[in-house]
Amino acid sequence: MFEVTYQWKVDFAIVFSLIALIISFLRWYLDKRNKRKSKTLEVYEKVFDDAIYILLYPLKHKKELANDKEFTHSDPKFEKAVRNYLNSHVLAQLCFNHDEFYSEKIDSFIEKQKYLSKVAEAANKFRDEVSEIEFDLNIPNMSPIYYMDNEEIKKRIQSITFHVGKNLSIFSEEVQDHWSDTLTTNPKDVRDEYEKALEVCPNYFSHNPRDFNDPFFDLVSQIRDDYRKITRKKIESISSFIRYYKYRIFHPIEGYRIYKENKEFF
Repeated sequence: MFEVTYQWKVDFAIVFSLIALIISFLRWYLDKRNKRKSKTLEVYEKVFDDAIYILLYPLKHKKELANDKEFTHSDPKFEKAVRNYLNSHVLAQLCFNHDEFYSEKIDSFIEKQKYLSKVAEAANKFRDEVSEIEFDLNIPNMSPIYYMDNEEIKKRIQSITFHVGKNLSIFSEEVQDHWSDTLTTNPKDVRDEYEKALEVCPNYFSHNPRDFNDPFFDLVSQIRDDYRKITRKKIESISSFIRYYKYRIFHPIEGYRIYKENKEFF
């Protein structure tokens, strides 16, 4: 009987070559990933500013409407008194001796109080109306299809669709889908869908999700979300991950509800 034995010898030249090959591969992979991320970031930056401008424009537009609104009344003297009250300092509003708050000379202190009370009531009601205009930002008002008559909005949407189409493969699948939908969707049709829902109930979208496609709003929203993910630091992602699962451990029912409503973000 012959006994076969093997004598293992370490060939350090081969081992070092394998190690060098692995290191080279890792460097190539990391370099390729960083270049791809830099290219993606560069492409997203071309459309990010336009997307943010479009998303913030409704707030700017509402603020302009609120600033342009002026108090009006059938009595010119009362109208002037309320306007003076609105433009005065809060400390001046507490002083009853300001003649600019009264439509005519009133000697009685009690009558002055009554009149100023009417002026203050009208002024506060007007402030509420202005606030309602400025901050009434529901889903329809946030959509760019309501501002297509604005040349700046139209130009920025065209710029976004051009850059996305030019670098389509670099963008996420969601952006690609919304972009292709913008090419086949008429903004007027989307607006009609909003109007039909609002005819059912003026606060329809406060209680119900949108059940139709609005690719113009979805496109700019997705670009914003993707850009945030790309530029988000790794430590922020890890800390958010830890906070989320810590919350789910200590609040399982509420945590599951939040997850169910926002699972596309996790």
